[in-house]
Amino acid sequence: LDPTDPTYAYDLFKYHLDLAQAYRVAGHYTEALDILHDAGNWTTTIDQQLRAAFWLCSCGTVDAYYAGEINFETFTLQIQNCHDTYDGFNFKRAPLANASKGYTVESTPPQILTLYPQPASQSLTVQITPSQFDAVPYTITNLTGQIIEQGVFNWHGNTQDLDIHTLSSGLYLLSLKFENDTKTQKFIKH
Repeated sequence: LDPTDPTYAYDLFKYHLDLAQAYRVAGHYTEALDILHDAGNWTTTIDQQLRAAFWLCSCGTVDAYYAGEINFETFTLQIQNCHDTYDGFNFKRAPLANASKGYTVESTPPQILTLYPQPASQSLTVQITPSQFDAVPYTITNLTGQIIEQGVFNWHGNTQDLDIHTLSSGLYLLSLKFENDTKTQKFIKH
């Protein structure tokens, strides 16, 4: 914990992550995902948000595989994407190197953009970690760079749903323009 955090902050985080883990291990992915989708209410540090986002990414992928929504090859690629995207945060508890210091000094981390499900047919969930609480312009382009759609997300948390039902099947790029950065991620319209 940061010395300025209230003492309950770590216990609250640990409780929710342990509960999500217990549901996940028992095969109750819907319950685990419900807890993880609500992480903005029980995480207090960027480190906690990124760790919860990793588990949301991996649990969502496993749930999609067991529900028959994705095949094994896609499952493998998406799990690898979860590990690559949240490298350094794909663990359940804080690393021992930080535990000996008693607190961590955090700089503002880069925004992490995650899109799911992949492929999507009607709606695409756009997840940003850490959470946003402001307007963020977005652009959808095709692979030739042609702008297909532009708009603004009014963030109040870390997920937004994007209606893509009118797009033709194919591969697209979604770009979000943050104050000091632009994040782009590809998605497949089914």
